[in-house]
Amino acid sequence: MKKATQRRTARIAFFENKVLRKIFGAKRKMKLQENEEKLQENKAELHALHSSRIRTLRNKTRKDTQIKLYKVMAIPTGLYASETWTLKEKDRSRLQAAEMRFLRSVVGVTRLDHIRNEEIRYNLKVNSLLETVDEYKQKWWEHVQRMSQDRTPKIIADYVPIGKRSIGRPAKRWIQEIKEPQRA
Repeated sequence: MKKATQRRTARIAFFENKVLRKIFGAKRKMKLQENEEKLQENKAELHALHSSRIRTLRNKTRKDTQIKLYKVMAIPTGLYASETWTLKEKDRSRLQAAEMRFLRSVVGVTRLDHIRNEEIRYNLKVNSLLETVDEYKQKWWEHVQRMSQDRTPKIIADYVPIGKRSIGRPAKRWIQEIKEPQRA
């Protein structure tokens, strides 16, 4: 008798849960749809408010002051030891994205304004970080070439490994970036 009662209680609980899920599930779906509609209606207004708030905060300092800080602090700090970096295309893209994120905020535009990177750099009279990195590498390479043969950087630069290389595509070497022109 206990087993029959337990089964009956389990069935009732199962059906109650099923009914409750249908009721509250429908209410939850309705609430989600209502919220979705409200979000769609207010999306443009929220975007406008967000952009104006960001632009207002950015306009607390003058453009020339921000550019001076960028040139004096951000570039040297960000490019510390960049002479020895081996940059892959993904790294180059990330570096350019970080640079442009800052420069766009200085100008007060977003990516939605569809203004080219070169135009923003030209208006702010700033060189590309990637060009700066390439210049640093070239200067370092010229400096290494002027070194005497017993200096460690010169020995490492002239080193050629002996033996077989591992299977697969060879890793990009620093010297390859110096000798091959970079894609624009």
